[in-house]
Amino acid sequence: RDYDFVLLSFDSAVTLTGASFSWLYSSNDSQVSVAALNDTSALTSGVNTWSDIVADALTSASYDIENCDYLEHRADFAFTESAQYWLVGAYNTVFGNIGGYIGNDAFKLANVGFSITDTTGTPDTTEVSEPGTIGLLMACSLFVMWRRKKAI
Repeated sequence: RDYDFVLLSFDSAVTLTGASFSWLYSSNDSQVSVAALNDTSALTSGVNTWSDIVADALTSASYDIENCDYLEHRADFAFTESAQYWLVGAYNTVFGNIGGYIGNDAFKLANVGFSITDTTGTPDTTEVSEPGTIGLLMACSLFVMWRRKKAI
């Protein structure tokens, strides 16, 4: 069986939160499969099966596509992993079997939702002891006052 997937590549690692679809082949029974990848080498070799690709993935899952009032169709993802590369495509039970029917999962991907993991953290701070700083300030002030008195 042939499955079509879209490879999404980001500048940094992100977590996919969902996707919306502008058209579905079957609005009654449509699913989407998603996987987070460390790299794309498994996709470019030409010898890997979908099972090989999923085995090397950080995570993978399949989700039902639901009809919504404010969007035509959407799927909310429950991923906690972040990755730079994401595969989004037609339902494939290798990614996660949720009991859907294979073969009617054609869709038009309208957009994806994602969140960026903040990896900057807190900046390193250097502790300064207050008594030493105050003493140095007082010594410099006394020196400046002494120089001014001497100049007059």
